[in-house]
Amino acid sequence: MDNNKKIIIAVIFVSIVGVILYQNVPRTANDYYRRGLDNYNKGNYERAIENYSRAIQINGNFFNAYSGRAEAYSKIGNNRNAIADYTTMISLNPNDSEAYLVRAILYRDQGDLNRAIADFSQVINLTNSEIRLSIAYRNRGQAYFEQGDFNRAIADYIEYLNIFPDSEEIRENLRIARYNQTQSEIAGYTEAIRRNPNNADAYFRRGYVHYMNIAHIDISNLNEFQRTLVGMLMSVDLDQAISDWEMTLRLNPNHREARDLLARARALRRSFP
Repeated sequence: MDNNKKIIIAVIFVSIVGVILYQNVPRTANDYYRRGLDNYNKGNYERAIENYSRAIQINGNFFNAYSGRAEAYSKIGNNRNAIADYTTMISLNPNDSEAYLVRAILYRDQGDLNRAIADFSQVINLTNSEIRLSIAYRNRGQAYFEQGDFNRAIADYIEYLNIFPDSEEIRENLRIARYNQTQSEIAGYTEAIRRNPNNADAYFRRGYVHYMNIAHIDISNLNEFQRTLVGMLMSVDLDQAISDWEMTLRLNPNHREARDLLARARALRRSFP
């Protein structure tokens, strides 16, 4: 083969390689986005972030690029930047419940419960998806619980159980929240009585909380041993309710509701073995 042919072949080869390389060089926002997505799927999150960022530099309103970059930031534990990208996504599409949901979880993980609650509330307002609603109610309920707002926690746990009624974990959370709410109310009324020992209303309300702790329990179908055991447990709250309503009537003899409930409580107390 003479030199001219070798030169021609070399030129053709270089041209072909150049065309291939040129075709593989990303030039548009979509090119960089697809490359970022490929990096992400391969677990190369840093490179994914670089390519998503190039896509965003070309198109500052590229919603999916922000979404991909936010997910990549989350994968490497950079929640601050992830939150920033989800915030941009929300500004681009204020009705995107998924962006609110993920941002809420990130806020919760950072301990920013107020912002988490606000975002979970937005999810509840925006979506009809049972999956997203259940996640939002469950996590918002837990955030309320951590804040000591047991009434709201109880309401959210109930909403979750309306969707997934067989969740034993949330039923247990609900039981604990109700117990804590009861103890919080009792403590509040006890403090009110300490400040004013003649506060008939505080005695009445504390008695009512104790009574409602056991009013729903049906012992009629229990055997004698079970009735004795349950009765012993119920008598703690019931005796306190009776005591509080007796004090209510000493302070306010005309308190009709206290009189009626006291009669009912005494009758129930006599039914115990």
